[in-house]
Amino acid sequence: MKVVRKFCTALVLCMTLMFIIPGAISDNPFRMTVEAAKKVKLNKKTAYVCKGDTVKLSLSGTSKKVKWSTSSRKIATVSSKGVVKGIKKGKANITAKVGSKKYVCRVTVETPSISKKTASINAGSKLTLKVKNTKQKVSWKSSNRKIATVTSKGVVKGVKKGTTTITAKIGKKKLTCRVTVKKTATSQNVIKYIGDRDVDYDEESQSHRVFFSLVLSDGKTRVSSSGTLRVEILNDANEQVYRKDIAFGKSDFSYWTYTYSGERCLLCCIEIPDSQVEIGSVSTGRLGYQVVLPTGMSTQVYVAEVDSLPTVSAKNNLNALKNYIQKNGKLNGSGQRFISYTSAEDGMSYGIIYDSANDTFKFIKSSDVDGIQSTVQMNLGISNDGTVEVQYILVGESAGLGIQAVADLNIATYNLDRTIRFDVLASTSGVTDADAQKVANASLKAAFAGWSYLLFKDTGLNLSDIGFVSYD
Repeated sequence: MKVVRKFCTALVLCMTLMFIIPGAISDNPFRMTVEAAKKVKLNKKTAYVCKGDTVKLSLSGTSKKVKWSTSSRKIATVSSKGVVKGIKKGKANITAKVGSKKYVCRVTVETPSISKKTASINAGSKLTLKVKNTKQKVSWKSSNRKIATVTSKGVVKGVKKGTTTITAKIGKKKLTCRVTVKKTATSQNVIKYIGDRDVDYDEESQSHRVFFSLVLSDGKTRVSSSGTLRVEILNDANEQVYRKDIAFGKSDFSYWTYTYSGERCLLCCIEIPDSQVEIGSVSTGRLGYQVVLPTGMSTQVYVAEVDSLPTVSAKNNLNALKNYIQKNGKLNGSGQRFISYTSAEDGMSYGIIYDSANDTFKFIKSSDVDGIQSTVQMNLGISNDGTVEVQYILVGESAGLGIQAVADLNIATYNLDRTIRFDVLASTSGVTDADAQKVANASLKAAFAGWSYLLFKDTGLNLSDIGFVSYD
């Protein structure tokens, strides 16, 4: 009984993950056990907190005294009431113990920073601010919207002359950038119109090259004058798949000066790598390249078409997967949509759930073989830094087995030949770290095989299409 109690948490997590794919494991013999055990629950299994900030953990479903502890006080501390404080960058396991039962939350302490602390832009111009070193949600605010506005993605736009403070809030932490907006630069009469244009594709560099002419208003105007060009690319569904604002004098494009019919002209070339072009689910048709003059100049748009398409981006394929699941997926008990299948050969269940609240996919594999249940879950965000967290849980009540482990997986390098290192949070006596690593990696490889089949069967996509570029 001590062994069973020690891994009650792992069992709850395992069976909760399995329960969210209804039908796939409807005959699970542990269903009644889950219903009884799920009353005691830690509010977070993973948490992120900034250095110096706090996050509150709580254990529901029990009136007994809870004892809190941390695996590293140098990384994060925890009070007797479950208040976790970030001390320095790193990871620590926070444990809530009730009697002999333990509930673990993996806390990551972050040290976010803002890309600029001061900035200067013209009225009508835009600047993108970014917050680095965080996986938490960032909210943006301008102290004076009459001077400059900011979007939810950190895009600052100058409105009128003055100074304002742009604030990025991450949890309880605030990062600021002082933005000075200058008078709108004079851009009239810099460019008269856009002349001849052409497009070609360079196989060696795997990039599209857009050529066009800018006819200047006089022989004195220099390319370093104020103003910008906007280059847009539209797919055959008239959806924007590429946009770039090009500033004069900042080497954003190549150009050559020439004179034609007494007018000073610039022959310009913009090189666009395939990897920068997002085309979503579109795989055939033409791309239309639009070169648009800046506000205050002529509004003429020139379009060039090319009969080849660049590589589909992982981000857009993930968006295509999201759209597919939202349209065709079934609803689980949490109101989330999912796709799934159960292998007729071995009874293993595989599912992909779209979590709209966090814009995240949950890839889940569950199995029940001879009374031993195992679950693998991988959380993949549409926007991520190239790593995903993998959770592995194994519970075998009759055999006295239990393993709970987590790992960070690099989506650009992982394949079936690669073994990753799991952080073993808990295991029964007799299960060595080497055993836990072996069984967790074996289950993960089986999960990828099933996810690959499910993904292709339902959407026609491969794992490499959604960012797992080295997956074979």
